[in-house]
Amino acid sequence: MGENDDSDIIEHHVEEEMEKKGSLLESVGPSDREAHSSTQSSHRLLAYSDALISIIATVMVRIHIRFNEQRLTHAWT
Repeated sequence: MGENDDSDIIEHHVEEEMEKKGSLLESVGPSDREAHSSTQSSHRLLAYSDALISIIATVMVRIHIRFNEQRLTHAWT
């Protein structure tokens, strides 16, 4: 009987926590949702721009290396 009481108490606390979380999510207004959405968009845009800058930097380094190799090759001839 003691085990059932403990599991009932635990289940009751879990249900209370779920209700609190549910009411918290319901209390989030449209402006908070929009802020969260815009934050996600900002992070996505930042990740995209980081990737683009990385690609551009890689291309520039490769061009620089190739240019220097050609210049050194012509210097020896």
